[in-house]
Amino acid sequence: MEQKELARYEDRELKYRDYLLIINAKSGHYEKRDTEAMKLLQPYFDKQYIATDRTGAIWLTERGVRMLQAVGCDPLKPHEFLKEYPHMMDMMQ
Repeated sequence: MEQKELARYEDRELKYRDYLLIINAKSGHYEKRDTEAMKLLQPYFDKQYIATDRTGAIWLTERGVRMLQAVGCDPLKPHEFLKEYPHMMDMMQ
């Protein structure tokens, strides 16, 4: 998908902490039975960026994948995005 097409998936409300939580959730840092984690992740479930399956695993939805790609994050290799994240942009809003 081209960057122009991905632009419609960009969520300008998200900050570094949001991306980190979404990426950590899809990487297995949280479990469905952890109620505190679920409260923390609820906004991303609401926006349909992440979902769970019957086993309780948290995974990225297609919308979540596209949202990450829209900001230049490879969902399979997010470390570079997190390392190079423009923190100054978060402070400007």
